[in-house]
Amino acid sequence: LLSVVFGGFIFRSLRITRKQKILIEEQKTIVEQQKTEVEKSKHIIEEKNKAITDSITYAKRIQQAKLPKKDDIYSALSNCFVLFKPKDIVSGDFYFFQRKTKLIFIAAADCTGHGVPGAFMSMVGSDKLEDAVSQSSDTSEILSLLNKGVKASLKQSEEDKKSTRDGMDIAFCSIDLENRIVRYAGANRPFWFIRKGQTVVEEIKATKKAIGGFTEDNQHYDSHEIQLQQGDTFYLSSDGYADTFSGLNDKKLTTKKFKETLLSIQEKSMQEQEIYLDDFIEKWKAGIEQVDDILVIGVRV
Repeated sequence: LLSVVFGGFIFRSLRITRKQKILIEEQKTIVEQQKTEVEKSKHIIEEKNKAITDSITYAKRIQQAKLPKKDDIYSALSNCFVLFKPKDIVSGDFYFFQRKTKLIFIAAADCTGHGVPGAFMSMVGSDKLEDAVSQSSDTSEILSLLNKGVKASLKQSEEDKKSTRDGMDIAFCSIDLENRIVRYAGANRPFWFIRKGQTVVEEIKATKKAIGGFTEDNQHYDSHEIQLQQGDTFYLSSDGYADTFSGLNDKKLTTKKFKETLLSIQEKSMQEQEIYLDDFIEKWKAGIEQVDDILVIGVRV
């Protein structure tokens, strides 16, 4: 009797073991199928990501072609630098340069957004700024024309509530090198200058209105004339440099710290200043992702 009972127990145990094996094999099959599906999905995502990245990288070539050549800027302004560091492949910041009779026009612009949307805005802004400069040499009037041009191009109106509200901030200057006179007009971006041998950053504030967006069609932008002396330096920038977060303490650089940094490098040449500012901001980030496009222009007369 014991042998019969024991034999039955073994038989039932073997049956349970076979069922467990079948379940395990089924689970393995399901896992393998899921793994295959994940690999397929991963491959599809990688292909799409590559296609998108390739497309944006090509768009970068178009955007760079629209930007002024730095060699042309440095040829006209030998003591000058343009530090341009897009957050993504393409940028919502752009710089502008044009020579017209005895005047040199230069600007640092910060469009709504960054990446692809910002890059589209930068293309619109660059084209409309070029049109405005062709129509006038007055910095105030140029920004007014730019505002009208951007709003017309994007079909922005107070009546149409569905129209885009994108726009840009800009610091715009004309430079009379012969007389060392700079005329500045700004939309939310200031003009900073440092007199030779001085230890303070002087600031001329911008008109507190953007270009485009909710700004009225007839918006006026104040123009300022600054008489500079040999060795004086001025700066135009977007807000990206000052707003950069540190990877060490998760704090913004801030405008105050940015000004202090500029004061600390006045003994350097403009080319050396560009290298220093680039290295400084990379060390400040300490490996974390850049949060915004960065654009800084420095000119020493």
